[in-house]
Amino acid sequence: MKEYLKKFDSATAADNYHIVDIPFATSVAENPIQNLVCNQTGKKLVNVFGIVQIQSAGPAPDEIWYTSSDGNIVSPQSTSALPTIVSNTYVDGKGAIKFATDVTSIGTNAFSGRSSLASITIPDSATSIEDYAFNNCTSLTSATIPDSVTSIGNWSFHGCSSLTTMTIPDSVTSIGNETFSGCTSLTSVTIGNRVTSIGDSAFQYCTSLTSATIPDSVTSIGIQAFSGCSSLTTMTIPDSVTSIGNSAFSGCSSLTTMTIPDSVTIIGDGIFENCTGLTSVMIPNSVTSIGISAFYGCTGLTSVHISDIAAWCAIGFIHSSSNPLTSTNSTNLYLNETLVTDLVIPNSVTSIGNYAFYNYANLTSVTIGNSVTSIGNETFSGCSSLTSITIPNNVISIGTQTFYGCTGLTSVTIGNSVTNIGSSAFGSILAKIIFSKLYSTYTNKIFVAPSTNDASYTYNIEFNISEIPADYNISTMLPQVANDGKGTITYNIYTDYAPCKDQALALVTTKTIVNVYHIDGTPWE
Repeated sequence: MKEYLKKFDSATAADNYHIVDIPFATSVAENPIQNLVCNQTGKKLVNVFGIVQIQSAGPAPDEIWYTSSDGNIVSPQSTSALPTIVSNTYVDGKGAIKFATDVTSIGTNAFSGRSSLASITIPDSATSIEDYAFNNCTSLTSATIPDSVTSIGNWSFHGCSSLTTMTIPDSVTSIGNETFSGCTSLTSVTIGNRVTSIGDSAFQYCTSLTSATIPDSVTSIGIQAFSGCSSLTTMTIPDSVTSIGNSAFSGCSSLTTMTIPDSVTIIGDGIFENCTGLTSVMIPNSVTSIGISAFYGCTGLTSVHISDIAAWCAIGFIHSSSNPLTSTNSTNLYLNETLVTDLVIPNSVTSIGNYAFYNYANLTSVTIGNSVTSIGNETFSGCSSLTSITIPNNVISIGTQTFYGCTGLTSVTIGNSVTNIGSSAFGSILAKIIFSKLYSTYTNKIFVAPSTNDASYTYNIEFNISEIPADYNISTMLPQVANDGKGTITYNIYTDYAPCKDQALALVTTKTIVNVYHIDGTPWE
């Protein structure tokens, strides 16, 4: 025969039950389930009346269970966010709210600001937790979310400063904006394996959070998602993630290492800004762009790891602060785990991007491949250990401040196809620059001249040429000191071409000194 499990009302019974059909024999001798015991409660499941009783693991569909920090009843903040309340009781340290109909959603502002709410158990009839549902419930230490919930709204647990752990079930597919932001006591979080997106500022300022495992289902991490999680020490980003928002991990000062998966193409603005504990980062070949201040303030960053120099040269660094090599003066670049000192740009590279090796102090030499046609702005700026470089004939353009601040650079040879040289391309370096050809397109001042400071610079320039373009004067690209300048500039010009000598001597002023020599170093008579 079939008996039906009875659903007992919480007002008349100590336990709650769900209705299911279970066939069993009428006699005890024939009934194999007479002695069944519940694993969770230790209670027998068959009572003296022969009715099978199974204790529910959670509240009935028309109930919410809770506890309070002061032992008093907690009422919802918004009555419109939940069904009509039938009763709200608090007995023996446990609260139960019974509703006229099943709870299908914890609505907007349902318990927002209820500072005495200490714990909440949501029935498995609910499918969503809406915006601000538990916002600023400052005494809330635990929340049990059933497998039926598929979405958790914006600000739903924002400011729950006593919440210590959180398990997001596998049924949830999205975590809203600022969902757990400001949960300063949250130490661990388990994110279900069906979540595809983590919203903006979802865990921002969870200052006690030490680790978070992002499942393979996640494809996007929002803006400032983990910003300010100052205790976060480890973070694994799966290959499923294709988008990481700006400042996603900014201020995670305890984060020490970071591997960015091959699925990511853009590293946004400020993603790791002020991650002062970050010592190592792996940049995959898939990355094509890195935003402003992405690694700004990463004062502990000592190693950047890449596997393809061509891919690195192609990255669009939006600003010098985008490049992790600018974090400190001792940051090392490793190509396939080998420290880069003698850089070889392969023939597959046609352009070396802006800021690609900005401030990289370990760089001692550069060999540029025969397919490179352009070198970007500030590409080698600040490479203080670089001593010499030859720009091959295939290069057409050298950007602004490309070699600015290369204080150890003593020799630069400019190929005969370079038709454009950007402003201050060679900064204030005390170098010997060799030109094998001059173009009328050299209209930028390629050096820095003192103006109102006390600096004095000397430039050694060789014009190994036999002609000057019509109507062109080398003073166009060689700056002179302004009248109010306090410094001086000295040009040591080496040339065997008399018109070039004459134009050089025309630069002489009270603050600009010009010495003209033949290519072999002997003075002109």
